[in-house]
Amino acid sequence: SPGLAIGQLLVTFGLASIQNEYIHDSDYVQVSPRTWWRNLERGFEFDQNKFDTNNFYHPWNGALFYSTGRSTGLGFWESSSLAVAGSFLWECCGETLKMSANDVISTSLGGVAMGEMIHRLGSVILDNQDRGVSRVLREASIFPFDIVRGFNRGLFRDQYRAPNPEEPLDWRPRRLGALVSLGARRVGNEGELGGEGAKTAPFVDLFVAYGSVFDNERRRPYDSFWMQTQINFTDDVDPAGLMTIRGDLLSKPFGPAGARNGAIALVQHFDYVNQRTYEFAAQSFALGLSHRFVLSPSTRLELHADLLGTVLGSINSRLEFVEPPANEKDYRRWEYGPGLG
Repeated sequence: SPGLAIGQLLVTFGLASIQNEYIHDSDYVQVSPRTWWRNLERGFEFDQNKFDTNNFYHPWNGALFYSTGRSTGLGFWESSSLAVAGSFLWECCGETLKMSANDVISTSLGGVAMGEMIHRLGSVILDNQDRGVSRVLREASIFPFDIVRGFNRGLFRDQYRAPNPEEPLDWRPRRLGALVSLGARRVGNEGELGGEGAKTAPFVDLFVAYGSVFDNERRRPYDSFWMQTQINFTDDVDPAGLMTIRGDLLSKPFGPAGARNGAIALVQHFDYVNQRTYEFAAQSFALGLSHRFVLSPSTRLELHADLLGTVLGSINSRLEFVEPPANEKDYRRWEYGPGLG
């Protein structure tokens, strides 16, 4: 339902405004038609918000915009348009601040990548034929990372009672794998890992591979993708230490069915790294070439090479000022720009 999706998009705007106004005590959400027109006249800037706010939490908000479409029956491209529209509408009409170019890009493109990844993995968790405690746990586990879909499944009982999808790629892809790792990162000053300022940061890492660019019979956006995320367990860095997503938007395999060992694809990349060593984020598209070597009946070696065009990247910069500004809020600590990779 496009109308329902748009209505829920506007509701998310209202809830975000209430949260900023009454919980965070912000004064930049007191908007009116006058502020809307002023924002459109002033144009865009690159804002000075925190790195995680701009490059992780904004895409997560975009994923909620995206989910208003995906969880009400719309497809990938229609839901993507909601993420883009929601991002622009918030910048022009949801705040009194000058519109932020980096927020529009990260919220829309990052929201599409994160939103579709969340939708696919949420579908893996759900099972409409399950019963009892297991069913309750499946439904409850959706809420922490896809609030809109969890709400809609409780509100619209037909979603809850519908048969499971007939197409495996919509909920149980034939190729689905995950790798969980535990580790620790040791960071010191000037190479001294045993010095007084050295710190150890434990983390857990999750890697998921969904579908196959070689073997998929269907070729819709994100029928094949990879995702890696890393959670830090230390006080001095953000818990969300890393998230990368690589999703095939369009793809074409080479060779006969059952023996396809090559493929070309248009790929979307989402990159976010927030560690003590460096901070980096990017929204990119790529031309991807893939080749698979069959080493034995049970062993494959896959090689993937992507030529990236980065729409907008962000990296922390160590600036030296001849005359430091009186107010540190007057400058950014991150550089923005397009690039190749």
